Amino acid sequence: MVAGMTSSYEVLAVQFGQRQVRRSGCFYKYDIYGEPDTLMPMGYYFWVVRNDERTLLVDCGYSARSGDARGSAQDIAPRDALSHLGIDPASVTDIVVTHGHYDHLGNLADFPEANVVIEKLEYDFWTGALARSHNRMFWSEPTEIDELERAQREGRLRLIDGDEELWPGVSVELVGGHCPGQLLATIDGEEDRIVLASDALHFYEEMERDMPFLTFTDLVGMYTSYERLRDLEQHGAVIVSGHDAKVMERFPEARPGQGALAVKVG
Repeated sequence: MVAGMTSSYEVLAVQFGQRQVRRSGCFYKYDIYGEPDTLMPMGYYFWVVRNDERTLLVDCGYSARSGDARGSAQDIAPRDALSHLGIDPASVTDIVVTHGHYDHLGNLADFPEANVVIEKLEYDFWTGALARSHNRMFWSEPTEIDELERAQREGRLRLIDGDEELWPGVSVELVGGHCPGQLLATIDGEEDRIVLASDALHFYEEMERDMPFLTFTDLVGMYTSYERLRDLEQHGAVIVSGHDAKVMERFPEARPGQGALAVKVG
């Protein structure tokens, strides 16, 4: 944890699940690239952001039930992962939900006292009629959307409208593309400015090669997101993708002896 620096944060990327996926199942119109349809690793993460004043999560992963239903078993429950890292789950005061897919908000019920932040566009979409189609429901669970609505009823939900500084050193930016209200989270780390791209960037290849991910609500928005991320990187930010296995290779182990559980970003 950061000592005596109230506006900078320790940032951890915690891998709670992983699986092998086909490239054609990840990239939009993959056949046009003329490349072999090989397997590639896909990681599932949530992010811990903390200093002496607060401990918050950016997303909270998928539940065991949601993962099993989609062929993505948990390696460890996010709540248990926190405990293994020496972080009391009860110390989590806030959860920033970058978007409403099952693998990013599936454990809100494990943090019943935490405040929840989400973009209003995203909340309105997933709690509205447009999200009821079979295709869209694959990406969410009604019981998990119910948890968002429960947080709203209990006064724990903070709906934001566009870009906003949430706390000193922590801000979010609306980029859309993947989902109507897809957010980036930008953190003042101990050494670097850190951008948690979440699903605005599943794999680094998307940004490096302008290869859109398979799932989106706005293709132009996806391309615009990649351009924004490239600009942030050119100005010195550390970009952390949402599902790339390379995250675990690019950054150092967060806690000695914890192996592949978490890395320290920035």
